[in-house]
This record gives sequence, structure tokens and C-alpha cells, in this order.
Amino acid sequence: ATTRKRKREEPAAPPEDRLEAIQARIEEVERQASSEMEEVEAKYARIALPLIEKRDALLGEIPGFWKTAFEHHEVLQCNLEEIDRDILGALRRVHSEDLGEETGGYVLTLEFGENEYFEEPSFHKITRPGDREGSEGDGADGGAGLHIRNSPVTWRDEKVPSRFPDSFFVLFFSEGAAVHPFVDIIKDDLLEDPVGAYRHGLERMAELRADGAEERADGEEEPPDLVQRLS
Repeated sequence: ATTRKRKREEPAAPPEDRLEAIQARIEEVERQASSEMEEVEAKYARIALPLIEKRDALLGEIPGFWKTAFEHHEVLQCNLEEIDRDILGALRRVHSEDLGEETGGYVLTLEFGENEYFEEPSFHKITRPGDREGSEGDGADGGAGLHIRNSPVTWRDEKVPSRFPDSFFVLFFSEGAAVHPFVDIIKDDLLEDPVGAYRHGLERMAELRADGAEERADGEEEPPDLVQRLS
């Protein structure tokens, strides 16, 4: 009976077919895991939101918080000109908001106090996937499949963009600019741990003060830009 049963069994599928079936099951498991991970991330993002809002409110109470964080960020500090350091003194809040799964992308917002350079109290840079129908004309083509749109900035002195073409904020505010590499740095690095960036800035300034004190004790002149860097 056993022999007749074995004879009725169909031959095993070729290895290639079995491999494809297994791969399909693996991909299904991965899709399910990805879906569940998105749900978990969304859940904890909702939990974290009120804490982030409280943190942002406290950051706004610390004079020069964002100026210190920007000036001592390992990448951003290398791209600041003197005009940028002045503008940073007016920066009050930096935050980002995801646009959702359907639209994709995010909005990065910078809020400023009164300053001598431009009129708008806030600036928005919208970055999103550009491979959608009708995406042409929505903003500047940022390359890498991205599309960018800026809110307008009215310079009090119209000559600022031409006088400071390499300024961080001139480039950042430019409507026709391609993807500004610092947008993702601000969103994914600086905003992930702004307190850590600020703390690093304070530590760096303390080191500069200590170095200056040692040099004065040795009778050496203080570097001419030290006071300005600590202000």
C-alpha cells in the first residue's frame, strides 16, 4: 500500500519554482513587518509630539539657543558667513512636519524674531517626491527625485543676495535653488537632538575661554576674533 501511495505522489517542483515560492513568502513577511513597524512608529510619534512641543517652548526661552546649535554643528558651522551669524541671532524656532504617506515629504520651518535683513517672521521649505503627475511647475527641481518649494522672503536690502551669494541663508532662501544639502541635515540630524548640539556648543565655548585665559596668562595676545566667536 505504501509503495502504491508513493507512485501516486507527484514529482517535486523544480528548485527554481520552489525558490520563487519561498522568496514570495519572505517578501510577504517583510511587507507585513514594514506595515507593523510604520504603525508602531506612528504610535510613538503621537506620544512624543506633546513632549517635543514642550521642549520647543523651552528652547525658545533660552537666548541664542539656535545660534549656538548652528554655529557649533560639525557640518553647518563650516558654511556660515558673518551675515548668517547675525541672522541666527534672530532665529527663534526650527521644526519639521511630515506631509503624510499620500503626499510624502516634509515641511521645514524656521521662525525668526525682528531682524534687519528680511520682513517675514517665518520661512517654509517644502521637500517632497517629485515623481508625481503634475509635479512640474510646483517648485524647483531638486534632483534625486525630489521637488522643492519655498515660501517667499523679502530682503530689506535687495542687494544682499548679490553681495553674499555663498551665504547659508541666501542659498537656503533661494527659490530657484536645487536640493539644499543642509535641509536634510537640519531635519535628520540637528532636530533629532538639538539639546545635544547646544550642549556641544557650550562645551566648545568653555574650551575657547579656557584657552584664551591660558594665553593671557602666558602674556600672549588674545586672538582678535575670540570675543566675537564667544558672543
